[in-house]
Amino acid sequence: MEARRISATPRPCNGRRVVARKRPRQEAVISSVRKLQRREISSRRERSFAMNSAQERFRNIQLQEEFDTHDPKENNALLPYIRKRSKIIEIVAARDIVFALSQSGVCAAFSRVTNKRICFLNGSPDEVVRSLFYNKNNDSLITVSVYGSENFSALRCKTTRIE
Repeated sequence: MEARRISATPRPCNGRRVVARKRPRQEAVISSVRKLQRREISSRRERSFAMNSAQERFRNIQLQEEFDTHDPKENNALLPYIRKRSKIIEIVAARDIVFALSQSGVCAAFSRVTNKRICFLNGSPDEVVRSLFYNKNNDSLITVSVYGSENFSALRCKTTRIE
């Protein structure tokens, strides 16, 4: 019996490459009036105004207040990871309180009235808050945390009333 040899090449299309070119960009700067016209005249239903006007929507945003979860003067042995700065990943506002969650797991509450930090929501030294939710029904904050004593493996939910 004769062995049949089959050759396989990395490019099964005989060496031809299909190159996709970028579409030419339309006018770089289009006025808002032109975008409105296009939205109204467009025959496509999925064309949403929100996607076209994203730049206009956020153009006039300005810094109103600045809060800092990092406090170098804080000498609290309960929260050793407060000493390092990290990015804010979640912001939740409820009534006159703003909650900020940093990437390191530190969650702090700030007053909109006094612009000062009220407290940290991390209850124990090994608690790392992963996410925040505001419950409008009973006016409370739900924190999802993991604990170092459990090797950060089990998620725990805690509800805190906002008063």
